[in-house]
Amino acid sequence: MSDTDKLKRLASMCKDSDKTITRQQRQQRFNASIIRDQADMDAWFSEKWCPEYCSESFERSVLYDGNIMYKLVDGCIFDRNHKDAAIIIRNDGSIGYNCFHDSCVDKHWKDFREQFDPIANRKYKPWKGINNAKRS
Repeated sequence: MSDTDKLKRLASMCKDSDKTITRQQRQQRFNASIIRDQADMDAWFSEKWCPEYCSESFERSVLYDGNIMYKLVDGCIFDRNHKDAAIIIRNDGSIGYNCFHDSCVDKHWKDFREQFDPIANRKYKPWKGINNAKRS
């Protein structure tokens, strides 16, 4: 039996359930997965990351577009004169930091997280190894 025949046989054993559902049902499944992602990030941030790493106080609210905002009670951690700063967990589950002042425009979630968990951004970088080192 050729490789092509094996693949055809394997494909015939799989059920293609997506052909039987409507476009609306697909959209509902997609929306449910987004809500799950956002809920997972919300739980991770409030129940795991904050208690372990962050000493800041937050006020949680849900915005009109469904995003979740954690407003920093004491203001921006990079400039305490800025009182308008927040962590935002978006509908797609991504997380961001935002200070609403021009001088902090270059500050993001990565920078905020590094203030409390300095090795967070270095934990999962791949090891380059000896093969990538310059040879003399």
